[in-house]
Amino acid sequence: MKRHGKIVGFYLPVRESDEAEVQAALMRLSRTVESALIQSDRDEEKLSQDLDLSQPE
Repeated sequence: MKRHGKIVGFYLPVRESDEAEVQAALMRLSRTVESALIQSDRDEEKLSQDLDLSQPE
């Protein structure tokens, strides 16, 4: 998604699901991010900067 010509987020359409399925997906995402932080030896701020597509490489 863009705002004023800059990427501000992403829209990820999903099929209709129940709350338990959504919570399970969020828990998987949380574990994946935690694993990435541990494996990369970065903190949340640095990882966030690394994944910020609006910043030049």
